[in-house]
Amino acid sequence: MNFGVSVGDFLGVGTLVWNVYSAYRGAPEQFRNFSQEILSLHVVYKQIEDRLCNQGYGNNNSTLSAKDMDDLRILHDGLQNIMRELDALLQKYQSLTENHSVSFDRLRWGQEDLAGFRERIVMHVGLLTAFNTSLTAYVHTL
Repeated sequence: MNFGVSVGDFLGVGTLVWNVYSAYRGAPEQFRNFSQEILSLHVVYKQIEDRLCNQGYGNNNSTLSAKDMDDLRILHDGLQNIMRELDALLQKYQSLTENHSVSFDRLRWGQEDLAGFRERIVMHVGLLTAFNTSLTAYVHTL
């Protein structure tokens, strides 16, 4: 069942990843390290976005198979979900990005909360890298 992913959908998640990265970049050290992981995710996502644009994706000239489109939708939706969750946490603990020397919000959201997100981000980096590699292999066989 192919629902596809529109270019707008794809660009929207890329923008969300960048916004979440930017917000965490200004946070305390433990969160800045986390922002580097989000930045890695953004880099891989941008590589796929660029490759798809170069292949005519979104211009009805795409060489992606229906299965690849389905896989891309799954990856897109998973990434969108985690970024929305991280964005919601940012909204909840807005003081993470402010320059307060001590913040109760920072204390409430510690390393244990980051562990689950880190695992999911690493998983998404791996999945997106594998998808990107499959796109590269597919292009070379054409």
